[in-house]
Amino acid sequence: MLKMNLFIGVLVFIYGLVLRSFFNCVGLRWVLDKSIAGRSKCPKCDATLGALNLIPVFSFLFQSGKCHNCKTKISWIYPLMELATAVSYLFVYLTYGLSVDFVIGIIFMSFLLTSAVTDYKEGYVLDKVVIPPTIIILLLTIFFKEYGLLMNVVPAIVVFLLLLIPVKMGKLGSGDVGIIADSFLVHSMLFGSISMLLSSTVTLIYMLIFKKDRIPFIPFWAIGNLLTYIAIYLFGNYNFGMFL
Repeated sequence: MLKMNLFIGVLVFIYGLVLRSFFNCVGLRWVLDKSIAGRSKCPKCDATLGALNLIPVFSFLFQSGKCHNCKTKISWIYPLMELATAVSYLFVYLTYGLSVDFVIGIIFMSFLLTSAVTDYKEGYVLDKVVIPPTIIILLLTIFFKEYGLLMNVVPAIVVFLLLLIPVKMGKLGSGDVGIIADSFLVHSMLFGSISMLLSSTVTLIYMLIFKKDRIPFIPFWAIGNLLTYIAIYLFGNYNFGMFL
């Protein structure tokens, strides 16, 4: 059983690396309003990327973080997000095993990290990245999670409605609201609150250290949710009953 769990964990980690590489490509093309069909190309010189140029993390290291053709520097954000996705998938699996919560977790972290990239690079979140997977998570929660309607859906709706106030005041982006509410839909009230606390703490520490007044929030929300999954795994979820 231990060997099987280890094997599945390794597969999940690799699956996260590969999927994030694909999501990075899709996210970049959507931001540039390009079709997702066709071969991957360097955005600078338009050189077609071969299989050896598309190995998650390793291609970045082997090429010293540069395009193989024009030698333009590749942003460190891409291999970082590949690792973050793989680690988040792994901890979702370690926490929940192969269950509906595992499916919900990888869907959530996939679009959350994609949104983190677009928010970091462009300053906004794409609705077509957030809304479809949110609907899938909502349906999975309602139909397959015990107490899902009460402990996940209702808190998410309440949080969403409350956050419309700072949106109207211009203090919070409309795209941020949906993702924050999604955290409560995924984690429930208890761990949704913990994810908010962790995300806010990481954001505040960054702002104090680097003396920033305004920063893109979703990347830090992604960090906070990754830390939430790690916390759930380390401290166990079996004592929290229906709050999970």
